[in-house]
Amino acid sequence: MQTDRYTLRMLSPDEPLAGDLPDLIRYSFESQFYYDVESRQTAGGFTWALIRRPASPAIRKEYPWRPFEPHVDSPRGYVALIDDEPVGYVESAYEDHWRLVRIWHFYVRQGYRRQGVGRALMQEVEQAARHFRARGIILETQTCNDPAILFYQGMGLEFWGLNTAAYSNSDIDLHEVLVWMGKTV
Repeated sequence: MQTDRYTLRMLSPDEPLAGDLPDLIRYSFESQFYYDVESRQTAGGFTWALIRRPASPAIRKEYPWRPFEPHVDSPRGYVALIDDEPVGYVESAYEDHWRLVRIWHFYVRQGYRRQGVGRALMQEVEQAARHFRARGIILETQTCNDPAILFYQGMGLEFWGLNTAAYSNSDIDLHEVLVWMGKTV
């Protein structure tokens, strides 16, 4: 896909660019808010609440990542380029068992966010989901990544679930709970 500003193209695992991507497009963010996760036992069962709260100081995170990890079956990677410079990347795979397209990586380089790159990458994944006749799209983010959550909500994704001990036994206290977001297509 070509726009006035950037080009989207499929990336192959054997391209040299695939190995360079983690250094060129960092998985980093700054968040002014986080979501507290609360569980309540009720007479009729239990409820979960995600409560948006200000972060003081702001939360800054950076995580290492690699495209085309061996545990992902038949991944499809798309890179967004401006003047042959990578500015965004999305990697997804169709999971036949669930009939869902799972997004494994979704990154837009700082300085290029809020310019339509993420929207174009998400539209590429939605097109793939329709191609596979998937029921929907699912991805994982963290309760401390408010900018990502807001972006995904803006793209029509909704809260689909959470895991309060995915990263450590203190995820709730660290405000870094795994959240699944999804969208039917």
